[in-house]
Amino acid sequence: SSGINAEYGGKMFAKDNLADRNFSFWDWLYSAYDLIDKCLMELWRDGLVEGFISKEEVQEILSTCQPNTFILRFSDSMVGGISASWLHVLEGSQTGEIKRCYPFHQDRC
Repeated sequence: SSGINAEYGGKMFAKDNLADRNFSFWDWLYSAYDLIDKCLMELWRDGLVEGFISKEEVQEILSTCQPNTFILRFSDSMVGGISASWLHVLEGSQTGEIKRCYPFHQDRC
């Protein structure tokens, strides 16, 4: 059964850069751990950082939440960054819009 090895092996777990990125999977994963350790440990322990979730999953979850609910996730475009997304609803409106801010970087802790 080589399905898992073939699909997730090779470059994904190597030191080679990911497609369309200037960093490897390991660089990204270590930077997420480092960010938790240096800046977010209390929030992480309290379960307040979702972390490993895609932008699409965030949008799906937030679309069913109360206004001004937010999710923190590790940036997939910046090593050592965390992004906040939230459901923004204008006062008097029934519809919301998912907003995102530029990733916060661990160097700013």
